[in-house]
Amino acid sequence: MKEITAKHVAQVRSKLSEHGYDASKHNDIELEVFLKVNKDIEATAKAIIEATEHLKNLESITIADVAEFHRSPPGEKYPHGCIFLLEDMKGGVARDNKGRPIAVSIGMQWGTKEENLLQVRYLHQRMLLYTRPEDVPYQKCIIFEVVPREKKGKATFRIPDATLKSTLEFLQKYMPGAQLSISHMCGVSKLMTGGFHLSKPFLTKETYERTIMKPDFSHLIKENYISPENCLKTWDKSGTLELDIDAYVDWRAKEEGVLDKVCRKGQGRRFGS
Repeated sequence: MKEITAKHVAQVRSKLSEHGYDASKHNDIELEVFLKVNKDIEATAKAIIEATEHLKNLESITIADVAEFHRSPPGEKYPHGCIFLLEDMKGGVARDNKGRPIAVSIGMQWGTKEENLLQVRYLHQRMLLYTRPEDVPYQKCIIFEVVPREKKGKATFRIPDATLKSTLEFLQKYMPGAQLSISHMCGVSKLMTGGFHLSKPFLTKETYERTIMKPDFSHLIKENYISPENCLKTWDKSGTLELDIDAYVDWRAKEEGVLDKVCRKGQGRRFGS
């Protein structure tokens, strides 16, 4: 399938109906992305049904399942590697200038394959709550804080390994809208840039091309990617947002009724442990 047309999308909707599946929960752009990944009408319909069933089994994930990555380790100020949605804790979410919800990655995800998937699933579970009719589910803007916030802190940036590769494959199969996301990797040295280019075989073409690597955060506002009101003060002096990751964890824990199950402040996982 060289070019996906409205006719192909309509055929997917028809095929889903034949399987007794309600296709109205997906917009055309999302179906186009599924088509691009699966390349065949029948295969696309089956993939959508499989993804829906698979993700349904993960709806019970709470902040308690990922909090140990969001908390700083004993004796340190910041977590070693976590990813979360930039919510205002009042029912709103920060968005880039294209309308994509903003996710923050302090360091880089790590842990076992299962732990990586839990973190990714929790992030997207939160994102779905803010998905508007015109949005593509799972499409986001990720701001990676590559350089540790604390001087001499442990850097978790690395060339995607087998664990990260399996996470990317999960996104491609079950959350293909994630391929339309944009990633800003901020604080990247020339050495890291070279290492990233070596990771090209591990990434989808879309992911690789939608990754922006910069030595700092100054381009975010200057090049009109995000507005000051959606930018953290720690990224740019013009930014107006403040972030307390521990307050975020506590907020989610209270809302989800798992406050007694989350690890305490300052008791997070240390990278590599």
